[in-house]
Amino acid sequence: MKTGVKYNNISYIHNKKNTNHFVCIIDWSIDLTNFKCVEFIDENKKFWNIVDQNNGWYDEETNTVNFSSKGIAKLNETDEVFDKDFAKHLSMTRAQRHLFKISNLLYESVLAYIVREFAEPIDVYSIGCKESAYKCDNHVDELINNKYGK
Repeated sequence: MKTGVKYNNISYIHNKKNTNHFVCIIDWSIDLTNFKCVEFIDENKKFWNIVDQNNGWYDEETNTVNFSSKGIAKLNETDEVFDKDFAKHLSMTRAQRHLFKISNLLYESVLAYIVREFAEPIDVYSIGCKESAYKCDNHVDELINNKYGK
C-alpha cells in the first residue's frame, strides 16, 4: 500500500533514569512534488494549519513537509521483566500510527481543497447544463404542440 511517506530517520531512546519507558522517534516527510497540483497547496490554509499544529516544517530545498513522530512503550507495574524487543516494536508502531494519522489529514485537506476549488464549480456548470437541456426538451414539445396542436 502506498502512503507517500518517507522515513528519514528512526531512533530509539531507553531512558536510563526511567527504565520502564522506551521511546521511538521517527523523522519523516512527504514529497510535495508527488502532487500533480503542487502549486495549489500554497493556497490551502487547512494543509498548512495541519503542518503547523503538528510541529511540521517545509523544506524549500527538497520541497517536502517534514515531521517528527514519537511513540512510547511503558512497562506495566504488573510486568516482571522489561521486554526490550517488544517495547521497541510497540513504540515504533505507536509512532507510525501518529505519523499516518497526520499524513491522512494532510491528504484529506488536499482532496477537500481540490473538490471545493475545482470539482464543485464544474459540477455546478454540469448540473446547469443538464437542467437547461431538460428545459429545452420541454420547450421543443411546447413549440411543436403550439404550432401543430396535439
